[in-house]
Amino acid sequence: MKEFFKGTNNAKKFNKKMKQRQTHFDPTEPFSNPIPRPTWAEPKPPMVAVKNGSYYEWEWMGVTFRPYYAGNLWLNCDASRVYYAFLNRDTNTITSVRRLEVKYEADGKQYVENYVNKVLTKVYLDDALRTVYHTGLQPVKPSSTTQSLEINCDKRDPNIFIHDGNEYAFYHDGKFCVSRTGGLACWMHIDWSGTPPTFDRTIPYNVKTKANGRKYVDVKQPDGTYKEFDIATAVGKTFYIEPKLPGCVVKFKNGDVSDCDADNLYWGMP
Repeated sequence: MKEFFKGTNNAKKFNKKMKQRQTHFDPTEPFSNPIPRPTWAEPKPPMVAVKNGSYYEWEWMGVTFRPYYAGNLWLNCDASRVYYAFLNRDTNTITSVRRLEVKYEADGKQYVENYVNKVLTKVYLDDALRTVYHTGLQPVKPSSTTQSLEINCDKRDPNIFIHDGNEYAFYHDGKFCVSRTGGLACWMHIDWSGTPPTFDRTIPYNVKTKANGRKYVDVKQPDGTYKEFDIATAVGKTFYIEPKLPGCVVKFKNGDVSDCDADNLYWGMP
């Protein structure tokens, strides 16, 4: 009987020790460190530059950069990335790239400092964007949350349907198709079971224009009512990935709100 109680007491002591260990054990401890955000890989020359009208362009990670000759710098469509890059015009290649830090004036104007004719000069990004992309920046310094989320122009890879020589893709929010160029819209009967999907019937929509020049289309809903959809927004959401930053809207590189071509659109702040 003594041996029985002795064994029982030893078992109680053992269970007490195990319970104390468990109270100090955190099963999530090995995973408590936050996962770092993916970082933007900086471009590494040489890169090919292509002439587009009066501007050279080069792409990196799906983002297009154009030169602002007055400041000897290259920037994307919302100036979230600004570089000094040397263009070898004999070979049309970028041979040197250096990231420039975006700074702020007291009134919120954004600028970078770069050497122009061997003089360190402030180059204002609003002026650069108006010249290169025919758009501008809001002269307000973004919050720390905003700074950590980049507005992007990353392209989607939607299923493309060719109709009358135009490329169409399905706009999921509106359940209809929009064209990559021309600002067209239509209904398509699509067979999604195939690879790639195919269509056999098409009904074009009457695309209308508002007084301010914006194009829109009225689409019939299941309950019989009609809902208005902005064509530029539909094209932007179909061919570009929406940024995580709230409040972004589709904007126009050339300033023409009736030009709904996908290559003329980008995401930006109102």
